[in-house]
Order: sequence, then structure tokens, then C-alpha cells
Amino acid sequence: HAETEVMGASQCTCMRGVSGLDPASTNEIQDKVCSRPLGLNCQQLMENHPVFYYTTTIMQNITVEYLTDVEGNWEYFCRFVESSKILKWDDVEQGVYGPGKLQLEENGMLVFGGDACDKGPGDIRFTRILLNLQRSYPERVFIILGNRDINKLRFYAELQPGVEPLDSLPWDRNAKSLADWCAEQMVEDTPITRLKWMLHFMGCQRTTFKTRKQELALISATHSASDED
Repeated sequence: HAETEVMGASQCTCMRGVSGLDPASTNEIQDKVCSRPLGLNCQQLMENHPVFYYTTTIMQNITVEYLTDVEGNWEYFCRFVESSKILKWDDVEQGVYGPGKLQLEENGMLVFGGDACDKGPGDIRFTRILLNLQRSYPERVFIILGNRDINKLRFYAELQPGVEPLDSLPWDRNAKSLADWCAEQMVEDTPITRLKWMLHFMGCQRTTFKTRKQELALISATHSASDED
């Protein structure tokens, strides 16, 4: 396992990759990629949660770059690509999706540490580009889900017609219930209102509805977007 060049500071504790490694190699990789400051027992984590824990071999002459917490900041992401040694845009103009299609150099490996969306009008574009990159290079692009990514899973369930939302939010004991929030805002319980209530009490996401609407207008053919969109 050769030394690798790493861009950025990583607290990555799991990676998706090849299997069939012998125990000695597995332990060596764990010592290199697991974040010891977090106090995690890597072997115990792998045994108890085999579905969520993977290891990968870092080959010689591979450059690993770590990107995290983009949170919808399109300009931040573009600056990262400009300074990257392994990412580049090709020559096919993509309009608002960038000066070209994003490519990964043959000697590159990218780890995304989570939190793709929430604070800027780049949620949709960055997420699509990241997922397309992972599909193009499945063995060299790794995505770790952050809290801002995982907590969106509740949308699918709680925005369904006839489904009651969570009565209390474990991450915010002071959060108002949907009924109380609607009464305070003097609005009815609609899918749009419910979504705004969810975002309002998800922590630092009170601008997400507005910025997502701005981005929808930016990428649409009509350059406009409604709350329903």
C-alpha cells in the first residue's frame, strides 16, 4: 500500500470498494483510512454493521481528494474543481451545469464526506453532477451520506397524502408541532406548508425552500418556478 497524496482533512470511517482482502491487508487499510480521533473500533464496526462498512485498496500513484459540506454552494464546488489535481471539466459546455462535463483523472480517487444540499442555490446541480460522476467511476468515487442528506428521507413518507408527520423531532426538542406552527403562521396544512415546516426545524435550513426555488428557475426553460414546483 503506497503512500497517497490527500487533499483536505478527512474523518472518513468507511469506504465502498473491493472485497476478498486478507485480514492483514484489511487491518492495514483500516489503520490508514479510519479516523482514530472519533474513538471507533473499526473491526467491531465492520462485524456489527457489515452492510454499511466497506474497505478499498488504494493503489500506487493514486491521488485521493476529499470534498465535503458543499451544502448547495455552487461557487465553492467550482473553486474546488479549479484547484483539484484529479477533477476537470471536458470541452462540452453544460450551461448552468458547468463549463463542461466533470471528468475524473485516471490516477484520481474522490471521497465526498456528505452534506450536499441546504444553504445555496446549487443543490440540484451539485447532486446530479456528483451522482453522475459516481456512476461513471464507481470504483473511484465514494459518497458518504451526511445528516443533511439522510434527514431528507422523511420527505417521502411524511409528504404522502393522509400520512401524519412526526409529533416530535428528536434533534430539536423545542420544535413546534405542525399544527402549532400552522396556527402561528396562520396557514393551512398543505404539502407546501408541511415542507416549509420540516425545513424550518431541521437546523440551519430556513432558507432552503427559497434557494431551491431559485435554482429551479435557473435550470428551467422558462427561467421561472412556483412554490408547487
